[in-house]
Amino acid sequence: MAGFVVRCEGTGMGLAIVSQVMSTHGGSVGLGDAVGGGLAASLVFPSPQKGIQLECRSNLSPITAYQSY
Repeated sequence: MAGFVVRCEGTGMGLAIVSQVMSTHGGSVGLGDAVGGGLAASLVFPSPQKGIQLECRSNLSPITAYQSY
């Protein structure tokens, strides 16, 4: 999206805090490029019990903070 900029105020510590909390609890955070531009983030939570089969859904839509037209 040429010419479109989002400015946010903050401490810049959000992802570092999320990463530390996830790591402390045995999870992880993944970041990458989203299809069509932007950021894709994934949070991997540990299973509460070994042997539990988790369902993966690939038909989920990404969360967006704005809609462009």
